[in-house]
Amino acid sequence: MQTYVALLYSIGLGEGRRLVMSDFKTMAEGLGFNNVRTLVSTGNMVFEARAGEVSKLEQRLEKAFEKTFGRHVDIIVRGAEDWLKLAASNPFPAESAEAGDQVAIRVMRQP
Repeated sequence: MQTYVALLYSIGLGEGRRLVMSDFKTMAEGLGFNNVRTLVSTGNMVFEARAGEVSKLEQRLEKAFEKTFGRHVDIIVRGAEDWLKLAASNPFPAESAEAGDQVAIRVMRQP
């Protein structure tokens, strides 16, 4: 099993609709993912799954999301190790220590 991080990309469900994190978690568990946890109401999720191609995990999550919530949303998945490497390569460590809420990472499928 490998740990992955999934990010909902530019989610906008429309007026009066919201994504309940417990429903999102249940959806992922239905795909057979283990130790699924979400971060508050961000749409970000950490889970464990068999090691495999990230693109296939993204496709499975996107299909399940559309089926469950009735809307397509791009979902970007990265291995936990890749995420930790990305965070460690932060070019603004001093600024992050001073004002962490002012430093952001934009994750995309392709450079």
